[in-house]
Amino acid sequence: MFLKTIAGVAVFLTLGACATSGFMSGATGPSRYLAVWTGDDDRKDSDFLAVLDVEPRSPQYGRVVTTVPIGTNALQPHHTEHFLDPSGILFANGWAGDRTFRFDLRQPERPRLLGEVLRPKDIHFLHSFVRLPNGHVLATYQAEAEKHEGADGLAEFDAEGRFVRKSSARWPGIDPEALRPYSLAVLPNLDRIVTGCNAMPFPGTWTDPRVVELREHRNHGPRGLHVQVWRLSDLQLLATLPLPTEPRDGRAVGPTEPRVLADKRTVLIPTGQGALFKVDQLDTTPTVTRVYTFETSPPPRGAPLGRWSLAVTGSRHSGDPT
Repeated sequence: MFLKTIAGVAVFLTLGACATSGFMSGATGPSRYLAVWTGDDDRKDSDFLAVLDVEPRSPQYGRVVTTVPIGTNALQPHHTEHFLDPSGILFANGWAGDRTFRFDLRQPERPRLLGEVLRPKDIHFLHSFVRLPNGHVLATYQAEAEKHEGADGLAEFDAEGRFVRKSSARWPGIDPEALRPYSLAVLPNLDRIVTGCNAMPFPGTWTDPRVVELREHRNHGPRGLHVQVWRLSDLQLLATLPLPTEPRDGRAVGPTEPRVLADKRTVLIPTGQGALFKVDQLDTTPTVTRVYTFETSPPPRGAPLGRWSLAVTGSRHSGDPT
């Protein structure tokens, strides 16, 4: 069932992907397999993780090797970890369903579903994930409490998916609704984390009148205008910085995927409207500077550096997979 629908799914619904590497078995170099976290094209069958053979010399090149259904459909498979950890365990979220899962990719030809990540009741909509040096996973989340309103923040889980701690994105003088962390970059050498504030819309499948009202309000308002800097060791929020704007430009809205440069001190973060910003001086007084504008009309809907989640494994883990 899943193999028959994969062609359509890969085109229309694929939102999270990771390359599973040969180092799981001691090899190095390019990965042979691509694991895709996705869903059924008509959303009637289960969401699933699919493993594709991407070795050009393989007779199975481009074909699905296997799939792992999760037993639930229409969760809107969204983000995975940016990089697949050497442990071979991958975190992946189903956005509309407000659920997160762990997959075992140590044997890419025989992946396994390890189960659901259990979160506290006051944390909703885990979004993006980054593996920490201690093996834990740090995630952004986009809603709090039962009403799914207010600011959100960061949540840490251990390698087994157990909740460890959290920290709020609230900042004095700024509407909490405008401070919803989208994705994150971690700089262990500086004891810092960088996040961009960019509100995801409430799922269109939700029909509760209060949620519909909130969704309409949020979809017509600013999706996010700030970058935030945190201390990694205790998750304390250190700074909330507005994106520099230009008159009538409209591109300093909705920062998405921060990525650490090779100097391990500088972060680049794009917006969905086509601007690229640099965040530096993170260990002293952080600054945000626009470094490039993508001259497209209308502005691109997706982020210039990639809005989809891409997790890459191999012998190197310091670069940007995009």
